[in-house]
Amino acid sequence: ASAYQAAADLVLEPYPFGSATAVLESCLAGVSVVLPYEPPLDLLVTNHGLGDLIQNPETEEDYVEHVCRLASQAVEREQLGAALRDRVLARHTGAG
Repeated sequence: ASAYQAAADLVLEPYPFGSATAVLESCLAGVSVVLPYEPPLDLLVTNHGLGDLIQNPETEEDYVEHVCRLASQAVEREQLGAALRDRVLARHTGAG
């Protein structure tokens, strides 16, 4: 993980120009991610097998609630980060 990822508790994917690479790298570092509520495309969730762990919030209010909850709940945030890391390792890394 980069120094920035190691220092992060939570990553908010930028909008409207997000980065699937940055999100996957954050997941690999074990950092929880919040996706934008109006994605131009939902390819990150559907194409990378993360849909049961993270979803795009339906409204701005849902987004704010999700960010505030994860920011204030360290255990939930750490559990999500670990689950995201395990998923990315299982689906996006090869043997060796």
